[in-house]
Amino acid sequence: MHKEKTQRQKRINKRVQRIVSESFSKSNFIIGGKKILVGINRADISPDLRNVSLYLDIAGISDKDKKMIAKELNKSESIRTIKKIITQDLDLRVSPNPIFLLDKFQEKNTKISNLIDKEAKKYKSENDGN
Repeated sequence: MHKEKTQRQKRINKRVQRIVSESFSKSNFIIGGKKILVGINRADISPDLRNVSLYLDIAGISDKDKKMIAKELNKSESIRTIKKIITQDLDLRVSPNPIFLLDKFQEKNTKISNLIDKEAKKYKSENDGN
């Protein structure tokens, strides 16, 4: 059973998302000589505040490269760095462990939007002929 997030969890989620996004905006992610913008679409802190899932927003590169970036961010050195950045800004007893995940929501949203556009054009062309 999925519980509703508490106000505290919601507040921490927003702050962690902002903190990590700002940190990423100052960082350079380069693949194939091209700077890649990496953002955080959302953060999801666990009820015990020990873990925070960070959903990555990476545009303009292949799925393989996106997975590589997520894998690199989940390495212990990167985790320690991000954890330190989060801890400096949050006043919590426990420092949450970041877990980076690829956000499939944006991808699904784009596919749905494209399908709607395609059907709308099809409908319009069918009805323009009447």
